[in-house]
Amino acid sequence: PRWLTRVNLLDVTLQAGAQVDLQTPAGHNVFFVVRSGTFLEPNGPATGEYAAPKAIIFEAVNQPGLARIRAGSQSLRGVFFSGQPLNEPVVQGGPFTGNSEQDISAYKRAFARGEMGQLARSF
Repeated sequence: PRWLTRVNLLDVTLQAGAQVDLQTPAGHNVFFVVRSGTFLEPNGPATGEYAAPKAIIFEAVNQPGLARIRAGSQSLRGVFFSGQPLNEPVVQGGPFTGNSEQDISAYKRAFARGEMGQLARSF
């Protein structure tokens, strides 16, 4: 399918004050979702901490580079994502994301009919 693209996903755990540099392929969009603990801006001051839950967006790069993940004063747990952008329109509606308002309406109808399955509680 036209929207099939490889996505890199890493589960990251760091002790307080630790950091890791992750390779980012050229042209990939990159973001990190903080699940628990605190995160420091990659190149910012040590006082700029963010607490979970928080999504950190890294700028897309035109050449290979590094994404720096830095734990703050608490240990950090999160998920790192990178992937080639699809370069398609993005429309959001509630918990759904699609390419058009028609997509969002169709997703809402499918959800109401129970066609999207169920997730068990994880806690």
